[in-house]
Amino acid sequence: MKKILASAMVLLVGSAFAGDLKAPFAFPTSRVLPKGVRNLSTKGLLATASEKFNGNGDVVALGDPLNSTITFQKVMDSKKEAWEKSAIENVMNYLGKNSGDSFGTATGNVNVVATARVPVFAIGLTKKLTLGLAVPVIKSDMKVALGVVQENESLHQEMIGALNASGASSKVEEFMSKLSAPVAEKLNEYGYNELKNTQKDEIGDIKVVAKYNFVTSEKFSATGQFDVTAPTGKDQDVNKIVDVASGDDQTDLGIGVFVDYFVTPEFTVSGTIGYTGQLPDTNPERIPEVSYSKATPDIDYNTKRDLGDMTNVQLAGMWSYKGFNLGAGYSYQTKSKDRYSGGEFSSERYDWLEQDTKQKMEALQLTAGLDTIYLFKKKAFPAPLRVMVSYTNVLSGENVVKDPLYSVDLNLFF
Repeated sequence: MKKILASAMVLLVGSAFAGDLKAPFAFPTSRVLPKGVRNLSTKGLLATASEKFNGNGDVVALGDPLNSTITFQKVMDSKKEAWEKSAIENVMNYLGKNSGDSFGTATGNVNVVATARVPVFAIGLTKKLTLGLAVPVIKSDMKVALGVVQENESLHQEMIGALNASGASSKVEEFMSKLSAPVAEKLNEYGYNELKNTQKDEIGDIKVVAKYNFVTSEKFSATGQFDVTAPTGKDQDVNKIVDVASGDDQTDLGIGVFVDYFVTPEFTVSGTIGYTGQLPDTNPERIPEVSYSKATPDIDYNTKRDLGDMTNVQLAGMWSYKGFNLGAGYSYQTKSKDRYSGGEFSSERYDWLEQDTKQKMEALQLTAGLDTIYLFKKKAFPAPLRVMVSYTNVLSGENVVKDPLYSVDLNLFF
């Protein structure tokens, strides 16, 4: 009985950060830099994560996988040896219970605060072609709290009495300790690192972007974009049950088209449609033992992985007048299901990794800011600068974080 709660609780624990779609923080634009003009910008992002949309689109706590009723069936599922399963079944029968009965409830809470500093350098190589480089640095602070609500208190007292009666009173303290903190015991048995609050400061995935303006007129502009995202960030640690990743250890290729329609000199309507292909690779993965939990002792260090490709559509309106800027936009993103395969375990177990990896996100963006471009053109200011503050609210989604995103964008042109 000492390990029953530990066995069951770890089955309920899974990655709280399974998702590639991120809330957008930039507005679409077909603009490119004039030949020889350079742009240095610094984007500061603040994101919190305490809630998410699940696979049904319902809002749940980020630590929702940690909250679940513990049943005898889940305990038996956690055991590999037949004699262990039989021993638990005997306890169940002794108590007059069945496999669906509960004797405990796992509780958990996960909160993340993340900030990103994204220096971006761009240069106009020709009057139509601009090349840019973005190097994100991500700082995260994750706090995790786990617990268990004990049920069948009379059973616990009977176990203590039996230990004392058998002369094994020295085991009482050990039994109570394991009963009060069962997850730490089982995670250690499965080979995971100690579960604790974590702070990290890491470089993210570096992106190289090329934009080519192929249509320009008085009322309309269209630009194509091609980008490559290099795997310079770090994926979730295979030895951590929950972790905040700064990358996903694989390369992305993206294409897109941006259009601007100049309604008036002050008001522009912009839109974009884009597609990002995530290239297949091999990666260390924990291979689930059961369909309802990704916590497992089994690792395939050569798992074949093909993360789902992503599409995005954005539409925005921007008003600019003598250095004052206001804008609003809408975005819709989707990500297809991830695919996993390997030869170490049954194919069914790799299929369980693919659950809840299909994603969708709808978001509303608002922005406001000031620039000196108008004054610079009139030779009333020494340099063209721009400062924009943005807010993104995630309206709905599937398997994505719900919390809003805040950003500050400082631009210098020279």
